[in-house]
Amino acid sequence: LYADNLRLYTKAVDKDVVEMIYAVEGGEIEIDNILALVADMKPSSRWPQDAIDQLTQTLTQGKEAFAAAEDAAKPAILEELREAYQAFLQGAKGALNMHLISDVQAVTNAEFATGLNDMKALDPNAVFVSAGDLTSGGSAGEVDGYFNTYDNNMPVSAGNTFHLMGNHDYRGPSSNSGLWTNDVALFDETVANGATPYYATRAAKYLSRNAPYMPETNGKVYFDKWINGYHFIVMNTEKGIKDAAWISQEQINWLGEKLAEGADAEKPIFVINHQQLEDTHWRSNCLAGFGLQDAQIKALFRQYPQVVYITGHIHNGFGYTDVQDREFGLMVDLPSYQNTENGVRGKGSGYYVSVYDEEIVFRARNYLTGTWLPQYDVAVGFPTLPMLYQQVKAKDAAN
Repeated sequence: LYADNLRLYTKAVDKDVVEMIYAVEGGEIEIDNILALVADMKPSSRWPQDAIDQLTQTLTQGKEAFAAAEDAAKPAILEELREAYQAFLQGAKGALNMHLISDVQAVTNAEFATGLNDMKALDPNAVFVSAGDLTSGGSAGEVDGYFNTYDNNMPVSAGNTFHLMGNHDYRGPSSNSGLWTNDVALFDETVANGATPYYATRAAKYLSRNAPYMPETNGKVYFDKWINGYHFIVMNTEKGIKDAAWISQEQINWLGEKLAEGADAEKPIFVINHQQLEDTHWRSNCLAGFGLQDAQIKALFRQYPQVVYITGHIHNGFGYTDVQDREFGLMVDLPSYQNTENGVRGKGSGYYVSVYDEEIVFRARNYLTGTWLPQYDVAVGFPTLPMLYQQVKAKDAAN
């Protein structure tokens, strides 16, 4: 005897025959179920009414064709309708779309190029973010290798590109790890080049190679851009500390000015940095946490709850990465592109993000294999909970 979930067979049955049996007996029920799901959908910028109407028409006509078809033709009709429904669920393009990765590190240039080409094929009009740790050791050769690979395989326009530094890019090689430190005694304005002697040359190399992708900053490693009416603010550490960030008072003041610039309470502000804020994501307090300026950054963000703070650094994989509503904004933990240390392991992980009027959708993707991982997708309603929380507080204070 052979068994599946519903039947016992007295002999081996060809797979195509089984599929035909299920299509014949359950196909109309499946189509009706999809039609019911579509009928319950509320129109939105992700699923406009005309798209809902078009799918409904496709399903209705398909149901009629299914009913009239010979049994042998029914599986193909049913599969075509399933594919139409799955394509519909992807939704319309957002007002803004992004490819987000972090911690490319020691991944081979060929693997990086493969991911870049997947991004270009998927959406060449999106924004590209590589949120730090472009290299493993930060040597000039590694930096050139990273940027040469990107330059030769650009998935999006230069104006839509963001490359950030991470601790691996500026702390120096592991052969000199005796110079690495997270000693807070060295986190001081008076230490000219940071905690290791490498930072100044590494920052200069970053500024030189990143010049096509950033505005002129007069030697500063932090900058901002406006894209499609959305504000992107890039933070970068200013000392060569082993793991944590170090943000000068000058950069904090600049950040406050930039958060205020053109701020719209109904529109997200995207702030990108390598290190996560403390007491947020899984392992956010590891590796010396954010650094001494954690509280100051949170205090600034509380004034702008529409902040979406995008980070990498802690090498979480899908299943451990998360998108968190906090009173100081929406915290986004990116998986490591090179080496996730928990959850979904391996290389190539990132998010394809679509920003709509009503929500921000983070779609998990392996850019190396070109596959979606929908079980790890995250959709966040907009306005976000931090925004609504601040609105309620303001209303209570007014009363």
